[in-house]
Amino acid sequence: MKQATDLVRLSNPFKSFFLLFIIAITIISCDSSEEKIPDISSVPEVDIEVIRMEKEIIAPKSKEAIAAFLNEHRDVAEKYFRAGRFASDTVVINNIYKFATDVHTDTLLADTEAVFANIDNIEKEFEQAFRFLQYYYPGFKPPKIYTTVSGFGSFGFGQDIFLTEGFIVIGLDYFTGETATYRPPETPLYILGRYTPEYIVPSTMMFISSIYNNYNNQDETLIADMIFYGKSYEFVHKVMPYTADTIITGYSSRELGLCNGFQDIIWGRFIEDNLFYEKAENIKSRYVGERPIVPEISDKCPGRVGRWLGWKIVKKYMQEHPDLSLKDLMDMNDAQMIFQKSKYKPVKGGTS
Repeated sequence: MKQATDLVRLSNPFKSFFLLFIIAITIISCDSSEEKIPDISSVPEVDIEVIRMEKEIIAPKSKEAIAAFLNEHRDVAEKYFRAGRFASDTVVINNIYKFATDVHTDTLLADTEAVFANIDNIEKEFEQAFRFLQYYYPGFKPPKIYTTVSGFGSFGFGQDIFLTEGFIVIGLDYFTGETATYRPPETPLYILGRYTPEYIVPSTMMFISSIYNNYNNQDETLIADMIFYGKSYEFVHKVMPYTADTIITGYSSRELGLCNGFQDIIWGRFIEDNLFYEKAENIKSRYVGERPIVPEISDKCPGRVGRWLGWKIVKKYMQEHPDLSLKDLMDMNDAQMIFQKSKYKPVKGGTS
């Protein structure tokens, strides 16, 4: 495909400059066309509760402190630490204590404290996101937020973000960034780039979006997956309207610029290969799964490009239906209808 090879061959100085120019114009165009952010002044202030588990049960290295915490926070004991699997809390207490006294845990605690000694900015981000969420969903009740040092799940509990009814647990050690002594094991560099502090709240809101994202399980097409992810991205954009698209998509500025600047090439490959109605999981995963690049399109095309394209389609659908609320969008489970009625069609070298 000639267009795809054109994307690959942007290597000489003139073309590199042209690419940077396209990226700059793309970013400016996106900024200038942002939709109006709703007025949430009538939404009550949100006062969230944040419990620093790493300070209450990991750092003290005390079985008594662990037992007291589990007794006070039974929902966390049962759902996060899975205490219900055992006849008593003793096994769980011993597991947590073993982790707390492990030789590597002091380093995890020190690295986490260096980055997250003060999390006021994260709390404010959550408060604002929850307030916007209450604007769109008045019945939403903000969950408790627990932070912890997780040990990357090596002691039978812990993950980057744990979401269940009533509370969220954030493994801060996942998000300490490049300065950390230990990073999440067996995690590719292109994913590690998203394990930094600024991704905590947007990633959490992406998880929360799944609660509201209606999906037709009978539709196994790639476009159904793309629209599902597109709706998730739009949800985060709506509840965190001041967040850059790079953070929402997990793309660098260069990667996002390539996608926006060459969306006609990306679109052309999807059309040419009849991908939208593909049902084979191994093929679908090439376009919506985690990969550093999508070589089927170009060795410059970033992974998860199907998710990004799904967002473009969803945004175009919302532009075509300006009275549509976020709740209306999330309630929809007809991906084919959204796809067809979006009337999305890329402009070569443009951002539409």
